[in-house]
Amino acid sequence: MSTNVKAIRVDELMQKAMQSLKAAKWFDAEQLAVRALQFAHADADFERMALIVPALQEARRQRFQLALDAAKKTVKILDSELGEEPVLAPGAYLLQPPLVGADARRARLASLARNNAVAILCREPTNAMGLVPVVAIGGVTVRTRIKGWGKAAKVDFQWFVEAIEQLGDSAIESLDTGQEPDRQVDDLMNALDSVPEHEKLHQALVERCKLAAKSMRDRPATLPELDESDDA
Repeated sequence: MSTNVKAIRVDELMQKAMQSLKAAKWFDAEQLAVRALQFAHADADFERMALIVPALQEARRQRFQLALDAAKKTVKILDSELGEEPVLAPGAYLLQPPLVGADARRARLASLARNNAVAILCREPTNAMGLVPVVAIGGVTVRTRIKGWGKAAKVDFQWFVEAIEQLGDSAIESLDTGQEPDRQVDDLMNALDSVPEHEKLHQALVERCKLAAKSMRDRPATLPELDESDDA
């Protein structure tokens, strides 16, 4: 498929995504923008990626807010087998052992596929220092350790929201900025797959896409190698 045809396909997806955003169809907008971003990424079209990500960020921001609104400041704890297709009702969920990060990802994907707005966080056992490890699985494993919510039996809602924010922050902090911009784009795409609700991850991806696009424009053109047989 030619570069022009690929670009047209991406532009068509983005046009549909923008129409869905205007119609407040957040799930449709997210799915369309994700497909457009994946196609542009596969073609190393960093300029288009930089244009797509803000629309994706907005769709996810709205979808995440729907989940928080549905939760009504209550976080449900899940700590038993979820089943083959764990579709959860809209709301906020904290998964804890014996459930793991892969269970959280499976539940999120299954629920969002049914257009159920869910906010899901997975925690691991509290460590010896009293910190709670939180983890997200996707294109890469993202993990950080944070303070717990205290001795209260119920999970503090604000703690839950801030924990997701800190998880995404840790992904940005772990980014190897010494790499070439295109490699940083790859790493951020993987991190965003793991923590898709984190707004600053989207913003960091836009910045790296712009850097990668500039880097490609600034590269000197390579001349084709001469065939020695032509020298005769």
